[in-house]
Amino acid sequence: REVRPDEISYSAIIDSCAKVGDSTGAAAWLETMTELKLIPDEITYTSVISSFARTADVDQAERWLCRMSEDAKLEPDVVA
Repeated sequence: REVRPDEISYSAIIDSCAKVGDSTGAAAWLETMTELKLIPDEITYTSVISSFARTADVDQAERWLCRMSEDAKLEPDVVA
């Protein structure tokens, strides 16, 4: 039986990358996730946004916030 990663698996990897300051890695995993037609939630996007914000990369944080709102049709909350 083949085991395939799901949204939870990818979200855990993305969050782990974000927590160690690997913003680029977190964003790349989120891209991979969406290419595989897996649907990230607000928490997943917030991990990437927060990671870029912690490194003062405001442009990338804003880019991902826009993608969350416009592409994924998710509404930012108090955290994002």
